[in-house]
Amino acid sequence: MKALGAALVLAAAGGVWLRTLAGQRRELDTLRRLAALLARMGAEIQGRRTPLPRLMEELAREEPRLGPGLRQVLSGLRAGEALPGLLGRCADTWSLSPWCRTALWELGCALGGDAGESAEALAFARQRVLEELEEKRRSQRERERGSAALCFSGAALVVILLL
Repeated sequence: MKALGAALVLAAAGGVWLRTLAGQRRELDTLRRLAALLARMGAEIQGRRTPLPRLMEELAREEPRLGPGLRQVLSGLRAGEALPGLLGRCADTWSLSPWCRTALWELGCALGGDAGESAEALAFARQRVLEELEEKRRSQRERERGSAALCFSGAALVVILLL
């Protein structure tokens, strides 16, 4: 019976560790997608001069992970809300760091001018997101080791107490 309990504790620790890894990978994926989205927005605004609401509608349809946040921005724009606050809420929906939230808020303040200024603001926000992504990639290995050590050390302690 004790061996079964020990096996269950180890399995639970493994499950917690795998969930932590999945969350970290989802965070990196969101940052990659956001950087690509910002690059595309810049190209569309500068090259084709696509209006922001229409561009956001297109991107919301095409981007499964970021689409719900973009739809919230569109709804807010239609209701007359300010873009910086909408992008800040969008950053919360995507669980972005304070660094990226600030970048999106500043982007919201800068969008709406001429196409050149908007493209520069999008490039600046994209650069910040890419810096955040690179930092997360660098620390990913360390975070994975730390979470594995924490989960399995705790499990080992409980197993020792059970046996």
